[in-house]
Amino acid sequence: MDFLSGKVDYPRCLVIKILILKGLLIEKDVRVSTVTTTDEYFLNKYVSKYEEVVPQLLDVFNGNVGLAELGYESEEQRMSNLL
Repeated sequence: MDFLSGKVDYPRCLVIKILILKGLLIEKDVRVSTVTTTDEYFLNKYVSKYEEVVPQLLDVFNGNVGLAELGYESEEQRMSNLL
């Protein structure tokens, strides 16, 4: 696993962020260890479990899709679009 480059933690964080935005997870219940678990555990607990509700999660996990492609904008992006 390549934690220093963000190849592992960034896509996992996006998966968690999407699940929180969808109301499927509560932010306070997510632990830092979520990012450092094995791929198999993470896939079972967060991707496979919710794939019927959010079918793009595997693509997010694999780094092929980001928040923007799923229609989520950051607060900064929303504010800059208003200007």
